[in-house]
Amino acid sequence: GYARNVGLRHAHGKWLMFLDSDDFLLPSALDLIDRYSASESDIVYFNIESRYSDTMLPAWRHEKFKAAFANYSKESGQLDKFLRYGYGEPWGKLIRRSFVEKHGFTFQESKVANDYMFSMQTGHAAESFELCLDPLLCVTVRSGSLTSDHFGSDENTMNKLRVFIGVQKFFDESFVILFLIRGFGQQAGFRQIGDHHICLLTQFPHCFHIGLIKSFVQFSVIGHGRIHDNLSVICFQGL
Repeated sequence: GYARNVGLRHAHGKWLMFLDSDDFLLPSALDLIDRYSASESDIVYFNIESRYSDTMLPAWRHEKFKAAFANYSKESGQLDKFLRYGYGEPWGKLIRRSFVEKHGFTFQESKVANDYMFSMQTGHAAESFELCLDPLLCVTVRSGSLTSDHFGSDENTMNKLRVFIGVQKFFDESFVILFLIRGFGQQAGFRQIGDHHICLLTQFPHCFHIGLIKSFVQFSVIGHGRIHDNLSVICFQGL
């Protein structure tokens, strides 16, 4: 988050584009950027590819985009919500610099998920956007990375939950209601932290509502997050 904020302070020109150090632009990227350089939209969203960094074989991180772009039309409103709230990464986009500066958007300076709030805020505030179905870049996947390991250390797990809780508060304040988009739910993992157990479901447009309930089946739930009737994160003890 800190490095990206430094970049924001020194950026010039019409567009902002983010690229992580382990990802790379595709050969057609410059032509795509040139194609949309005159756009008046606040954000231009692009498709992506993903590959494993050690073998360069196709990976999984592009699948949610492939599914969304193939199954939903902009007229239905579901693609609109996916782009605004399901495209939770800052890469794969051209973002108008004046739009970001107008709203004062910055990245959270946390070790994990520091780009999630930024992506939700820019997606929510965008008055206009475009979608290009051609892939702009390739995202690489490697074992042990913060993206591949949804839990990692206890500290990273709790930091990620704090980010999600903050995003939910932003949604609540902005009156954002998200509905489950078919095909994006999968269980990421299970972890015990002290006497507490955490089960995190990812690949949803995260709409978390943290609550406290006294009992749930045979164990006590300390906190939970949900997308309407679909639990996304559960923190419980006594199993």
